[in-house]
Amino acid sequence: MSIAPVQSPPFFASAWNMDVLLPAGPPTRVYVRNGPRGILAIANLPEDATVALLKSALTERLMLKPGRRVVLYSWGRELEDAQLLSSYALPTNAQLDMKVEICHAPHDRGLRRVRITSTAIRTRQLTVNPTVSVLELKHRLHLHLMKADHEWFDHEGTCKRVRGATYLAVASVSADEKQGTAALKLGEELIFPASGGDKKGNVITVRRADKGTQINVLESSVLALDLPPQKQKLLWMGKTMLDQELLWELGVRTDDEIALEFESPTMPQVLQLMRAPAPEKSSKKEKKDKKDSSPGKSPKKSPKKSR
Repeated sequence: MSIAPVQSPPFFASAWNMDVLLPAGPPTRVYVRNGPRGILAIANLPEDATVALLKSALTERLMLKPGRRVVLYSWGRELEDAQLLSSYALPTNAQLDMKVEICHAPHDRGLRRVRITSTAIRTRQLTVNPTVSVLELKHRLHLHLMKADHEWFDHEGTCKRVRGATYLAVASVSADEKQGTAALKLGEELIFPASGGDKKGNVITVRRADKGTQINVLESSVLALDLPPQKQKLLWMGKTMLDQELLWELGVRTDDEIALEFESPTMPQVLQLMRAPAPEKSSKKEKKDKKDSSPGKSPKKSPKKSR
């Protein structure tokens, strides 16, 4: 009597098979984990959202350089760009893993937007085209600092937008419970709403530029960042850009970074002295003439000649 071999049950324990078998509608929101950047929530995803669309949203949110690309994983499996998120049976609030890799920047990027980076303020994105000169870019940056749209995303992926001007804290101050004002750090960047916000006496309502948190501050503790072209210094590839030069001819392309340097109105006195040019050394003759002409001293009379 022969015994038929016992067939092993189909393997359903793997994460891949579990994803396929579990019913799930198209995800409207996903959480993407990345070590250095923490967890990012991408919300309001359309039903036909593809992996490529999700990667594009992440690239925009993180302002990645053209030579960087996003790679997404679900349970260790890389997601393909052309696939719908729903094809991976990802539920709403699914968690994905992200890695940023170095790649070759596309050569046909054109020129439609640039990023202005600075150590003093957050990165700005400005719309441009191949005919824009450096001087025109400075004018656009000046207008952007006076009034522009700013957005922040919370931990659920909800976007908050405020139109306002860029302000800087002129001093480090402690929170004041009596006046209801928050603590500030010297040089901290703030956004003052274009509508003027709430104003009670000398207290105004602003938002912190990093996370969009709404706070009250003394009007005397902040200052608008007025940065006309003559106060700006733009650098491309470590070289100072001249006003008459065209961005395209310099080799600037879409989403390239241009460095901004300026003398902050909130710069501490100690730092101003450190960055000030060294005084010119005068010759011994100039020192002597200056000493002889100093007040309280009459010029030396030449001795009279005897007849």
